[in-house]
Amino acid sequence: MGRSARGVRGIRLGKGDEVIAMGLAEPKTELLTVTTLGFGKRSPIEEYRIQSRGGKGIINIKVTKKNGGVVGAKTVADQDELMLLSQEGMMVRCPVKDVRSTGRATQGVRLINIKGKDRLASVACVVPKEKEEGEEPPKPADPGNGGLEIASSPKPSSAETVEQKAKRLSQEPVAEAAPVTRKPAATAKPAAKPKSAKPAQRKKR
Repeated sequence: MGRSARGVRGIRLGKGDEVIAMGLAEPKTELLTVTTLGFGKRSPIEEYRIQSRGGKGIINIKVTKKNGGVVGAKTVADQDELMLLSQEGMMVRCPVKDVRSTGRATQGVRLINIKGKDRLASVACVVPKEKEEGEEPPKPADPGNGGLEIASSPKPSSAETVEQKAKRLSQEPVAEAAPVTRKPAATAKPAAKPKSAKPAQRKKR
């Protein structure tokens, strides 16, 4: 559709209901749902059947006075971690595997202790600690190259060099030898006939 289009109906909402999150149903993942009073639950994606667009949907979590309304939903895996933030600035970071996996129609377990009139405001997935500690710091850029980091290409082995050279030589056109023009050999001039000696004339006395 174009930018100014209104779009199509994704889910049919009930009175007082509203959409608060959207996620991609990737295989081998789970849907984590968090409520305003600090409760949360995760359920396998396989428990949510595929249905036509514009339907009323199926139950994901039981909303009661104990756990409050839904704040957000994220598609997560066991190695992910969560960051929970309340309206009064309280924050909790915990691994996803600590949240118990339950069925769809349950209230969930407590993730963060909400006191007084405070309410959970947001939830986000963060990079696990193992990945943060294992990552190497980026290499500083070489100022001689204009501030750009140039990756050094691996040097080819000697076997590769010989093979490439042989391939290059086989593809190069062979220069045809220019015809050699030979000058005809100079014919030897016939030797001059020796002059016959004239008989000496005798002087008359």
